[in-house]
Amino acid sequence: MSHFYGTLQGMRGQATRCGSKDSGISTAAASWSGAIKVEVFHDDKTGEERYNVYQSKWHSAGVEQHIADGVIGQENVYLKALGVILKHKETFSALMGLDQDLDKLLAKELQQ
Repeated sequence: MSHFYGTLQGMRGQATRCGSKDSGISTAAASWSGAIKVEVFHDDKTGEERYNVYQSKWHSAGVEQHIADGVIGQENVYLKALGVILKHKETFSALMGLDQDLDKLLAKELQQ
């Protein structure tokens, strides 16, 4: 019996796939620059339906990077916190210098 359901839309129309609690469901959407992978699964320990989102290499192009994880149907507190920080530019000076990538993001936000 299906516990998870996924859809994919492309030039040949829509396709659907189902996953059980045991199998979960995963997908990759790729370009020549890399791919985004999404996994949805049941966590037996907590009873929660969870997700993972990653950037990954595709035919040697791209980067390996964990983007997000969480519980389906619940707000992601890390993404919410980042949104709050980006809305309050007065906090940027306290964060500058902690990480080069963060510095680039903050500098870009300050220019807007």
